[in-house]
Amino acid sequence: MGSFDSGVKGYVYGTVTVRVGFPIDWNDLAHISCVHCQFYSPVSKRCQLNKEIIDFPEKYVGDMCPLEVEKSKEE
Repeated sequence: MGSFDSGVKGYVYGTVTVRVGFPIDWNDLAHISCVHCQFYSPVSKRCQLNKEIIDFPEKYVGDMCPLEVEKSKEE
């Protein structure tokens, strides 16, 4: 393990792509909200991707949600 006593020169970044499935009910209504996301922590009420506190996780996704929702294949 390196020593960073004199600071950090820079960073090497890694990138990951995640895929989250949001449920669609029998009326074809997609329920896209944080409470249905596998990266939402109900204990801390935070997104585990960006650490944002989510105010209404059962209704919306957070303002800083990094997910880009795909269009339906039928649209």
